[in-house]
Amino acid sequence: MRGRRAIFAAAVFLVAAGQAVAQQNDGLGVTLADSLIKPKGAFVNVVTPDGPAARAGVLSGDVVTVADGKPVANAADLERILARHVKGDVVTLHIVRFGTTQQDLTVALAAASAPVAARVQATASTPEWRAIPTPATKPSTMRWVRFVDPNEHAFTIDVPAGWRVTGGSRRMSTVEIRSGVQAISPDGAIDLFYGDLGIPIFTVPSPLLARAGLRQGMTYNPGYGQQLLIMPYYNGEAFAAQWGGRRVARDCAGVSRVGARPRPDMSRGIDQVYAAYGIRTSILAGEAQFGCTLRGAPAVGYVFAATELVRSQMSTLWDVKSALGFVAARPRAAAAYALLGRMVASFAIDPGWAARQQQTAAQTSRAVAQTNQVVSNAIIQNGRTLAATSDMIVKGGQARSNATFNAIEGYDENAVRGTSTYVNPETGTAKTLDNGYAHQYINNSGQVLGTNSEKVPGPGWTEMQRVPPGQ
Repeated sequence: MRGRRAIFAAAVFLVAAGQAVAQQNDGLGVTLADSLIKPKGAFVNVVTPDGPAARAGVLSGDVVTVADGKPVANAADLERILARHVKGDVVTLHIVRFGTTQQDLTVALAAASAPVAARVQATASTPEWRAIPTPATKPSTMRWVRFVDPNEHAFTIDVPAGWRVTGGSRRMSTVEIRSGVQAISPDGAIDLFYGDLGIPIFTVPSPLLARAGLRQGMTYNPGYGQQLLIMPYYNGEAFAAQWGGRRVARDCAGVSRVGARPRPDMSRGIDQVYAAYGIRTSILAGEAQFGCTLRGAPAVGYVFAATELVRSQMSTLWDVKSALGFVAARPRAAAAYALLGRMVASFAIDPGWAARQQQTAAQTSRAVAQTNQVVSNAIIQNGRTLAATSDMIVKGGQARSNATFNAIEGYDENAVRGTSTYVNPETGTAKTLDNGYAHQYINNSGQVLGTNSEKVPGPGWTEMQRVPPGQ
């Protein structure tokens, strides 16, 4: 559960814990911003793949608090320290990772650092991605209050005081839960959203589901309270673009997508957080930006999403690990970025709920195991019963077959040979005799006499009874 908490916080922390406008530093191979939450320092928003910082082990989301033994309170402090160095110089950075881990890393600079004034939009890698202006005031001046999940008390999250806040948790199954919080400013100019209670768990279409009559867009119920929506897999970029457009349209009119792009730096960062807790994942993150009209004025929509695809021999599932963003009037868009980061970085799972959730998961696991054992025993017993029944059928059938065979054999033998079986009614003794005679008699000495006469041969003779064919 600690790992889950880290994911909830880290996914957004990478997006917006720093200012919307970042400083590109070529010597270090990163874009930097001021950290808006504790610890204060230079927030590493993006790490250039195979750059000096990446090779030294710096990750997106790290906060540099000390460089060359000098304290770093913000991005400008780190820029001033780096500006004194040239290509090839080695710089020691003290970093704080996801608010907990601290370590020192040494980085060999690749080139002279860019001047402080050289500021570019964070992670702007496509010409269609629009820069958002720096906010006139920092969100640190705003008063914050703590919102507690009203449904299960599963989590807490800080929200701006005086804003209209809704949301909570929703249980998807006995072990799966969704969280969602929405905070709208008093003037309606900013709508921040973290998660969405309406996002289901997905399974991809397959021939097996199709044979069961289940197609894309339908719901599949595998059991244990789960409901899976049948949809093709969307990576983070695609989900941010598709679902994000619909989410922005809840507040805005005339929504149009300005741009969408993958965020491999965040994908790696989230995977590394999971790995720190012994969980192997493959997250694909991305973001999308939208233009729209809010209350008759130009507005901006932003959505970040991270999804995971999980394949097994039986099925292919995918889940949305993070979905968040904002809708804001254009002059307030940059402030919305910073407020979103401040809000979501405060997200925390309630320890008591986490313990109960683990107990529920364990109980569900035991219930599944016991159910499987019951089913297994039933299958085994069915097999034994079937085997015993089959054995009786075989034996009974064999007995009937033998009797039938003997009867047929006897009938055939008598028919071919012109004989029949006769029984002495007094002694029960049977004899095979010529059936060409109408009557067969036997005396006390066992002598047999065949005749067509109706007259008994004499005293001491008894007529034998003919056994019908097949008996």
